Formats: sequence, structure tokens, C-alpha cells
Amino acid sequence: MEITLDQKTTWHLGGEAHVLHLLRLVAQINDENWSAVSVVLECAPVIAARGEELSWFHNRLESRLDWQNRPFLEDLPVRMEIALRPEYYPRLPCPSSDAVQRLTDLFVIEPPPSPELFDDAVWNAIQLWQEYPIDPSIGGGTMRVGYRTAFSMFTDEVDRLRRRGPVSRIIVDALIESGIPISWIEEDPVFTVTLYAEDRGYLCRIRPNESSSGITVSVEWIEQLSDAGVAKLSSHIAVADTDLVFGSLTLVDGRIRLDNLTLLGPSITEETIIETLRAAVSALNSKVNEWSELDLTAG
Repeated sequence: MEITLDQKTTWHLGGEAHVLHLLRLVAQINDENWSAVSVVLECAPVIAARGEELSWFHNRLESRLDWQNRPFLEDLPVRMEIALRPEYYPRLPCPSSDAVQRLTDLFVIEPPPSPELFDDAVWNAIQLWQEYPIDPSIGGGTMRVGYRTAFSMFTDEVDRLRRRGPVSRIIVDALIESGIPISWIEEDPVFTVTLYAEDRGYLCRIRPNESSSGITVSVEWIEQLSDAGVAKLSSHIAVADTDLVFGSLTLVDGRIRLDNLTLLGPSITEETIIETLRAAVSALNSKVNEWSELDLTAG
């Protein structure tokens, strides 16, 4: 259910009292229990900026998605969608036939029946935005400009993967920017992409480690070697490994793999990820070329 309101309400934000304009109340009930409650507030840009600085509604810097650190325009109000934290649902009236009115009363009656609901600590910021007017000569209307937070719902699978952490976000953005299709193996967990060199396909695995801010890359020629090919190549692998500038060569389940390519911390950028993938594919393809006369895939 969605209720349009026009109410001035006093909120306790980080120990400060501020009057915010309550515009909308949205709530959902599943199996006779509250499953979601959110409100949309409106305030002056200076208030919103202070809220960002002090992390009101748990709006911490690390939780902001696609945040450009762009200041709010001074002549437009800022709107904030915030969601009640689930542990506070028991403080709401029991869902019933008059649940809409009883819930609305919590926000419009003065003094508030449940003043604790007007404390920023019990809410999570979902998104903040301003509505930029569009010139009538190009169609009119408004354009929403702002950002979502990690508390918002996923928009798609790419959004979900980007939110795994800062390392995953850089990997996803690097692949998208380069036009490389993204595949994610949840059980592993690892990103996989297939790149080509001289019509040969190479499976690239990009494994993020959010806790150490690191990435491990491996590249594998997708062709399965025959048993005879494995036997022929075994004596060449150790020698070839010493010639590599980076990584190490191994045979895994009948496939040639270049392993142990690692990026850490500040070295992880969209550019270095793509450069590492291309360099690894090129290096492994060069070795496959050297061994082409061995006829590795023939029985």
C-alpha cells in the first residue's frame, strides 16, 4: 500500500532535531506480518549534505552506490527514501483491517504516538535524489539525479555482483566497459570470461578476495589435451615455466593453465584488470604456438 502525505515532521537525526517534509508512506504485509515499511522525506540541500557528513539513516560513505561526490543543487529540494529496519517492525501496530490508518497515524498525529520511529537510527537510507527540471523545448518533465545505497533492492544480476564488495565492483565495471560478457559461478566463487587469440579460446577466471582487497587470475586453453598430448607436454612444462615473466604453467585435468596471477590493493583498477587478462592470454597463446608441432589434442 502507498499513501501520499503532506506533513511536516520532526526527526531526531544524530542528536539534532530537524523538521522534514513527509511525502509518502509505503508498506507491505505478507502472511499477516509487516514485510516492508518505507517513507519518502524532503528537505533542504544543506540538511541532506549534513546528513551525508554525519551518516544519518546509516548512510555511510561505503554504502553509497554510484556516488559521484557531487554536491546537491542549492535551489532544489532533496528527497530521501528510507526503510524501517526489520527489528523495529514489532513496534508497529498489528496488521489488521484498519492497519493503513493506524500506521498513518503514527506519522501524522502530534505528538507522535511512537516518537522512537522518528530517530534516524531505526531507518536505513535507500536512495537520495533531486528532480532536475527538463526544458519544455525538449519534452519537459523532470530527471532524477542522485544515488542509491547498499540497502536498496538489486536492480539486476549485474547490480547484485557489483555489491559483493569494492573489488567485485571494479571487476564488473572493467568487464562491462570492455564489452566482455560476465559470468559468475556462485559455488566457486569466481568470475569467468572467454577471450580469444588466433582463433583459440581461453577461459579466464577472475577470483576476487574482498577481505584482502586482492584478485587472482588464471587463464586456461579451452582445448582438452589427449592422454598422449599430456604425456608429450609434461616434459616441456617445467622448462617453459622458467621463461614466464609472471604466473606459473600447470596441467589441470588435461588442460594447460597459466596460474597465480595476482593483483593487490591500489594496483586493482579497471585498466590493470583488462591488461592482465590480455597479457595472460597472449603469454599462454605464445606457449601453445610453441607446442603446436607436438599435436597435443590428437589421440
